[in-house]
Amino acid sequence: MAQPPSVVQKVSAKLKKDVFVYGPAIIIPAVLGMANIIVFTRIFDPSDYGQYAVILSTILFVSTLITQWIQQSIQRYRPVYKENNGLLEFDSNLQSLLAMMAYGALVLLLLAPISNLLFGLNRILYVTVILIVITQMLFVLMSTILQSDYRAGEYRRFNLMNALLKSALSLLIVFFVHKSTDSIFLGILLAQLIVLVPMMRTTGYRSLFRFRLTAQNKQFIKTFVQYGFPMIGWFIGNSLLNLVDRYMLGFYHSSQEVGIYTATYSVVSASIGLFCTPLLMAAHPIIMNTATTSDDKEIQRIISVFSKVYLLIIFPIFIYLTVVRSDVTSFLLGDEYQAGSSILPYMMFGLIMWNFGMYGHKGFEIKNKTRTMLTFVICCVVVNVGLNILLIPKYSYQGAAIASTISLTVYPVCVYLFSSRTIQWKMNVKSLMSIFASSMLAAICTYFIRFYLGAVDIVNLIVCGCSFTIIYLIGLSLVKEINLSKLLRRNAQNRLRSVEK
Repeated sequence: MAQPPSVVQKVSAKLKKDVFVYGPAIIIPAVLGMANIIVFTRIFDPSDYGQYAVILSTILFVSTLITQWIQQSIQRYRPVYKENNGLLEFDSNLQSLLAMMAYGALVLLLLAPISNLLFGLNRILYVTVILIVITQMLFVLMSTILQSDYRAGEYRRFNLMNALLKSALSLLIVFFVHKSTDSIFLGILLAQLIVLVPMMRTTGYRSLFRFRLTAQNKQFIKTFVQYGFPMIGWFIGNSLLNLVDRYMLGFYHSSQEVGIYTATYSVVSASIGLFCTPLLMAAHPIIMNTATTSDDKEIQRIISVFSKVYLLIIFPIFIYLTVVRSDVTSFLLGDEYQAGSSILPYMMFGLIMWNFGMYGHKGFEIKNKTRTMLTFVICCVVVNVGLNILLIPKYSYQGAAIASTISLTVYPVCVYLFSSRTIQWKMNVKSLMSIFASSMLAAICTYFIRFYLGAVDIVNLIVCGCSFTIIYLIGLSLVKEINLSKLLRRNAQNRLRSVEK
């Protein structure tokens, strides 16, 4: 008699399904982001691009400050309210909280007349930046609601709309209205305003600016604050890890170095994000929803399985992009930015390790140990600042990349060492060795293929990418990490079914 599927099997099947649903919502914006990098690094010099990058990073920092603690609290407590049939109460309280946050941000517009003196921004750009922060807050938090409710299709639709409109409007304004980096921010604002209208209707959050403060609201906000406020520090630390090196590069050197560093980081972030983000976005709500009905051992197994899936996909991508890094930067970036290829492997490794830690720290989130997570991030920031002070003056953006990589790697190491205090983060050593060996075999073969190919950049990327993937899968099959023949047979059956339909 067939055994019913376990919780791990059920959530693994859901992860596979949701990854493909979330995939386009991540892949297409990432591709558009790369296209924007290709265009902007060719029409703006590194100095202008560096200034634009600093403002954009600051926007992301401020948005993180005012939204991510609410986002984490939504993901933590919305499943609990849902389990107790309290979603109407949750939505009413959350709308009041969002209204309070939006009105608080609008007060900053009063500083517009002296924005140039305070922030070095002209009045129009300052107002645009504040409105971007508000619209970004609303967009992110309503996206989180869709994600938590497993409404992945609607999440995908709105994120695609947002990405397409931001890219299209920014490029149109830059080329046909005013050729300036300020025009990019105007395009971003218009896109987010357009998307928010149907999004508010879909989520039911039509009264976002209706503010009520009742005893029930106060208790709700207090619960969010107790859980989420330590996450403010966590996300500030995360943002500082992305900001400190750029500000210090600008201080010790010039905006040109900032431009090269940021352009390379954007390529790395977009490339890794193509694969990291769909996995993490699918995994997070599954883990948090499962935590309301499963015991610690079950959750531990789920986190271990998801961590293994992450490494199976992401680590070989890191190895492959390291081999073809010069082709990647040559294809994506303008000539003045090519020097950044030397730091691409460091940046990739750091981001991969940081995202790896997102799986391990789920135990801390589930057990409400957000202050411990904050401590880990503080350690990362201290390491980052110290290494930047030592390395940037002498080694410029190479030193910044090395400092960033080491500090980002500190986080998963801390999570692994202290996870036994919550839900232990376990990894299969045999699987780790199999992934590493198969990736290195594919890398060696791909290196020689690339060496003898002698083709243009895009041909190198396509041919080497296909070769690397095939060799990597064969390697995993040889060490019995995957059953390649079963995968091929299942894929053929799925294709046959789709043709019959």
